[in-house]
Amino acid sequence: MLPFFYFIQKGMTPLSVLYLVIVCACIVADVASGLLAAWITGSFRSEKMREGAQHKVGELLAISLCYGVQYALPLQCLR
Repeated sequence: MLPFFYFIQKGMTPLSVLYLVIVCACIVADVASGLLAAWITGSFRSEKMREGAQHKVGELLAISLCYGVQYALPLQCLR
């Protein structure tokens, strides 16, 4: 099972889901603007696309790690 769906089932708050949706929307906007810029300038390069994809996957993995730590070690005193 994918980690993302696991944490949603385990009780992510609606605000956490909203943050995740905002991050995903920003990633989509970033990719779209990069593709548009490459199309306008005529400079499509798979190397740049691959680097960008690796950065986006890294961002999502970091967010998943944070949710995992939050679930594994809940800090009730900070809520």
